Amino acid sequence: MSQVRLVIGLGFGDEGKGQTVHRLAELTGSKLVVRFNGGSQAAHNVIDSRGVHHNFSQFGSGSFFPGVETYLSRFMLVNPLNILAEAEILAEKIGADPLLRMMIDESCPIITPLQVIINQMKETADDAHRKSS
Repeated sequence: MSQVRLVIGLGFGDEGKGQTVHRLAELTGSKLVVRFNGGSQAAHNVIDSRGVHHNFSQFGSGSFFPGVETYLSRFMLVNPLNILAEAEILAEKIGADPLLRMMIDESCPIITPLQVIINQMKETADDAHRKSS
């Protein structure tokens, strides 16, 4: 029978979820990490036993271990350009192509570069408005 372990942060994003998932994958021999919420702005910091650091954003924090796959659920915001950039960095650290171990639900919302630019413009305008108030 398979077991499922959930790691959920109830704070403001600095609870150590990434390192916890990494350690659970190591201790239990997990083969799958499911990212079920959030987006490419995540910063799940992991330092492995070799001292290698990676800031997991779209890949599951168990990806340092061979054979551990990542599944992005339909509730994940997916930024394809960020996935490619992270995959390149992660590949150097694990000596394999992490894209071969990633599955993405076909219902995931996709973030385009245009959306990123529009959001940055909105934030800049909101910030200017806050400073003038």
